[in-house]
Amino acid sequence: MKVQVNKSQIETRQKANNELGIWLRDKIGELKTKGYSEAQAQMQHKAKMNQWFAEQEELDRARKGLDATDAMSQKMGGSVGTASGHDGADTATKAIGRSPSVLDVPETEWKGLYEAVKRKLPTYCIDTANITTKAPFGESGFTSGTLPPVLLPHLQLDLPYEIDDAFSHFKQLAAPAARAVEYLQHTGNTNPAGTVAELGLKPDLGPLLTTVSQAFVKVAATASLSTEVIQDYGNFVGWLPRELNRAVVDARTNQVVNGNGSGANMLGLLNVSGTLTRSIGSDTPVDCIRKAINDIRIGSSFAKADLILMHPTTHADLTLQKSTTGQYLLDPENPARLGDFNSIFGCNIVTNTYVAAGTAIVVDSQWVYAWTRQALTIEINSYGTDSSGTNLWANNAVNFRAEERVAIGVARPTSVNIVSGLPAS
Repeated sequence: MKVQVNKSQIETRQKANNELGIWLRDKIGELKTKGYSEAQAQMQHKAKMNQWFAEQEELDRARKGLDATDAMSQKMGGSVGTASGHDGADTATKAIGRSPSVLDVPETEWKGLYEAVKRKLPTYCIDTANITTKAPFGESGFTSGTLPPVLLPHLQLDLPYEIDDAFSHFKQLAAPAARAVEYLQHTGNTNPAGTVAELGLKPDLGPLLTTVSQAFVKVAATASLSTEVIQDYGNFVGWLPRELNRAVVDARTNQVVNGNGSGANMLGLLNVSGTLTRSIGSDTPVDCIRKAINDIRIGSSFAKADLILMHPTTHADLTLQKSTTGQYLLDPENPARLGDFNSIFGCNIVTNTYVAAGTAIVVDSQWVYAWTRQALTIEINSYGTDSSGTNLWANNAVNFRAEERVAIGVARPTSVNIVSGLPAS
């Protein structure tokens, strides 16, 4: 049997339960002064604590039931009012500026409707006349300022560089412990080999040799950060070395293609003396490239081209070349015919923006040597001065330095063919 309690009874029982709570607090405190832990002290009065919790839960349920009954009584003409400060009363008087929805109906109204259904009352009315809603708050509603932005270091947008590393495509050789690398180049023979009659004099080849020297080129960059930036924005410590790495590789790529060999510059492929050249003339781009490959094969190097460097725009035009019937000449479905979008006539195509548009470098890569005297190294210093003369120690700054020493050499210049006049737009 369910016993109905009123507000006065709830308050009386709550007062008694509060007194029990105070008694428990004092007793547990006494035990703790005697060396008991919190858990041990509570175990000594476990029964009383369970009694206090059970009574508190029962009182909470009784209050909720009384609130629902009060709300229902009001709808049915009763005189029992909802206590001021309840969510239902507040919600019903909040002014707003749009039509009310079911979400604006107070919880007590829904509980009253539920009780009316259980008791099979003939009618129950939810009065929405006094229910209004306030306009939703948006970011434009701030009297001043707005929500603060959030810095997302992992979404940092890096400066773009050329994505191809031209240096990596050539024959990598161990570098000697010296300032330069030197090797012998066999450029020809004084006499060719030939047939000889019995007891006849054999021809003396008389090899023609020349010494080629390639100095190691240093490619480097520095950058400085304040210690405050490093402390406040730790992402810089990992990002800046990576950025220096990318910048050095990009500069090296430009040197491999366009270096003029003067001063501290590397002698790039486009400026090597003795290379073959071919202009497109009246040929189609595909025909011109095929002839350039053949030039290397029949030239004095008797080499076999396997790599073509070209500008992305020139490559794009090449991939769009079509037959008279409208079919693409470079066919990904049948690369054995001419090639696919990344190769042609057995040569790999590499796009590089440091090769001028309209130019292609056709090469037998085994005759282009690449040496690394010092691998790319990144070092940190906070005790010297940077390139602007700033005293790093006195100014709380840290300098990052990236550098490498490399060299390339074209052992057989006629294994490189510079093709010009190809489409440049």
